[in-house]
Amino acid sequence: MVATSGVVLAAAYMLWMFRRVMFGPVDNPENRKLIDLDLREKVGARGDASIPIVWIGVYPDPLLAPRSSRASSALLQRRAARDAALRSRRRRGPLALALAGGGRP
Repeated sequence: MVATSGVVLAAAYMLWMFRRVMFGPVDNPENRKLIDLDLREKVGARGDASIPIVWIGVYPDPLLAPRSSRASSALLQRRAARDAALRSRRRRGPLALALAGGGRP
């Protein structure tokens, strides 16, 4: 409950702060002379961020390949452990006990 209220209060504070910074009045007279980005700067800023995003979406192997070898080896170890457990259960089953003479007194 405390963590949830902390997250909600942090989100509310961030929205309040963003509104004050982006849409609030310009208090400093020096900032009144500032202009927004022109089209070339907007495209450049978006392009710098969007090229790696698109590249990772189209060709994710450089990021995923190092992880896939570790994941596949962990999966193989887990399968081997499961198969060994199943084999040991089969050996100790009722038929194995009966054949070994352990099923009857």
